[in-house]
This record gives sequence, C-alpha cells and structure tokens, in this order.
Amino acid sequence: MEYAGLDSFLAEFEAVEQDSGHEGWKLSRFAGILQSARECLEKGFTGKLKHLLHAEMFDSLVAQAKELHKTDHNIPAAVLCRIVIERWLRDQGDKAKVPNWDSAKASAVNDGLKTAGVFTTPKWRQIQSHLDVGNAAAHGKEKDFTAVDVEKMIDFAEANCV
Repeated sequence: MEYAGLDSFLAEFEAVEQDSGHEGWKLSRFAGILQSARECLEKGFTGKLKHLLHAEMFDSLVAQAKELHKTDHNIPAAVLCRIVIERWLRDQGDKAKVPNWDSAKASAVNDGLKTAGVFTTPKWRQIQSHLDVGNAAAHGKEKDFTAVDVEKMIDFAEANCV
C-alpha cells in the first residue's frame, strides 16, 4: 500500500468505518474512496511502482554483468546488459505510448522512441549499437564485438537504466 501511495485512502476508509453515521452514507463514502483509489492507480501509481522494481532488478543484473566482464566472461555480461537495456526500452515505450511496446522487437521500440522524440538520433544509434552487441553475444558471435563494447554497454545500462 505505501509504495503505491494508497495509505491515505486506507486511512480515510478506516475513518469512515469508525463513523457512527448512517449505513447508506458510509456505503456512498466507501464507493467514492474506492473510485478515487482506482483512478489514481489507473493514472500511473502502479506503473511507477513497476518501473521502480525494474530499476532494482536492473541494478542487480548490471552488477552481475560487471563481475562477469571483469573475469573476461563477455558473452554473458553482454547478454545480461541486453536484457536490462531491452526491458528499459520497453518501460520507456510504455511511458511514451509507443505502439506495440510490449511485443515489438527491441529495435522497433527504439525506433518508435526516436520517432516520438524521446531519443535523439545519437542516443538512438547508441542504443541500437548496444542491442547489436547483445544480439551478437546471445548468438555466440564473440568476434562481432570487443570487451570495450561490452564495457560501454555496462556503462550505458548503469547510467540510463538503473
């Protein structure tokens, strides 16, 4: 309740419950409180909570990618970063109301964010480059990227997604 910002609604609900007023009045107040809480949730409280939870998860994945990179395990480090960047892109697509943000390929979501004006061309290219590195890593094509490319992915994920 506290993370979604609904504790004030609970307090109001409990106050009405304790009131000695007429039952019809109480039901009307309960309905109003519930309607207000529902509207708040629909306008983004749950989305904000979702994005906060993703940031926590991303922080852990980026930390794991850093450790893997330090020991020259660049393929799994790049794959982890790809997961972080792709999920972050989907969150950005959700916020910007990009069509099909939840089912389109990550590169298509990236394109949609550029078209929507969320990303500049340089940022869009940077993200596409990171997606390419992550894709190569996921397919075991270690010759298609360098340890420096993975380090840049980690830096990007840490600076933008966490």
